[in-house]
Amino acid sequence: MSGTVPLYQVDAFTSRPFEGNPAAICLLTEDLPVDKMKAIAAEMNLSETAFVRPIHEHKDRMVTGEGAGEAAGVSQQYCYSLRWFTPVVEVPLCGHATLATAHVIFKSLPPSVTSLTFQTLSGDLVAERSSSSTPDGFYSIFLPTADTIPFAEANLSFPNFEAVLNATIGSTPVHEIRYVPSRKRVLVRLADDVGRQGLELLNPNLSSMTSLHDGSLLSSVTVTVCGKVGDTLLPPSPSSDTDLVD
Repeated sequence: MSGTVPLYQVDAFTSRPFEGNPAAICLLTEDLPVDKMKAIAAEMNLSETAFVRPIHEHKDRMVTGEGAGEAAGVSQQYCYSLRWFTPVVEVPLCGHATLATAHVIFKSLPPSVTSLTFQTLSGDLVAERSSSSTPDGFYSIFLPTADTIPFAEANLSFPNFEAVLNATIGSTPVHEIRYVPSRKRVLVRLADDVGRQGLELLNPNLSSMTSLHDGSLLSSVTVTVCGKVGDTLLPPSPSSDTDLVD
């Protein structure tokens, strides 16, 4: 591939700048070598960078500049290849980066296009755009489920896991830890009394998290907590870097 490659950064799950969950989207017309995609993802240094390219006759409708995709009467489903990379490894699935990718592509297409299909390592994912009074409408994506097991039953040879966990949540109490073998993802449910504000106060040490393992057993750590009626959101902290905490 020669020339420049369009690259976007999109904040998912928010309507305000510098909030939400950021992802980078790299728009390709042909495949890049894996080492090149890894280098771009490391340069972006976000939790995920998405690499997307069209895979059939609508290749010329990819975002190429102002006014792209303005052909009238287009209603068929568009199909794309989609891959996700952290700054270290390729991952089989990323929800917020898929949503961000759909947003970038839909913005370039006429309103009559309401459905996109992404071919991924986790199978075909469908993104849909519904009409509404807002300029972009509402987006929805259909994600596959994955089986989880208690982390202790995974029998992983992972001597640094406690250090990774400490770099992620510190001394915050934990209710349960599970593992997703198909995605090499660790799921951490914090103790219920931590609450949503306790979750949002987490400040993972990302450099330690990535230096303590090689990605062969762990692609990401997802941290959650049981919500309660009346939970309130904390204002975002400009100094808090929580890219690897979903």
